[in-house]
Amino acid sequence: MTTTAPRTAMLTQLRLNPRHPATGRELANVDGMHRRVMSLFPDSLGDNPRSEAGVLHRVEHNHAAAVVLIQSTLTPDITRLPHGYANAAHRELDPLLSGLESGTRIRYRIVANPTRVETTDDGRKHRRQLSGDHALSWWHRRAEEAGLDLESAMLTREYQLVGDKPRHARRTHYHGAAQFDGTATVTHPETIFRAVLDGIGRAKSYGCGMLSLVPMTDGDQ
Repeated sequence: MTTTAPRTAMLTQLRLNPRHPATGRELANVDGMHRRVMSLFPDSLGDNPRSEAGVLHRVEHNHAAAVVLIQSTLTPDITRLPHGYANAAHRELDPLLSGLESGTRIRYRIVANPTRVETTDDGRKHRRQLSGDHALSWWHRRAEEAGLDLESAMLTREYQLVGDKPRHARRTHYHGAAQFDGTATVTHPETIFRAVLDGIGRAKSYGCGMLSLVPMTDGDQ
């Protein structure tokens, strides 16, 4: 039986142990990391467990350690992690999200999969990965749709996510990722609330789409 997740949110931080034998393999394979993240949630969530549990994640590299940030509407069961795999910490996102008002200035970060559907001369459609200025234009459009007025937008990193599905006919697959950082003003609180919970863009199972916000203080520039 499928359970509908409540629309609240929490953030879990996993600081991976670089000496654990599984971390290197999973950091190099987005399918492996997806399976690891989803292993922390109940097995009875139906045909779309990621959506049911409101799961989004992003991998960040801080100095020598890799950190996996997991946003979810259900509490992950950290006891399902292998012994010594990571140190975990949780915090509720509801106070932050409920405090967003029209005019709130925020700092943001998102790793996204910017793409565009194009039609060839023979009428066939294909999805094109965007980079550089085209990726920045994509983010400006999506941010506005999400209820943000961007003050600054930096394309701080572009890279390829690689996955390997052992039992799939096309085993290896690639997804372009672009990290955007900057500042913005909230224009539509309900819209940005939904965008944070639902994520933005494609490749959400592979570490894209999670929008992180931090309110700015009066002293921030």
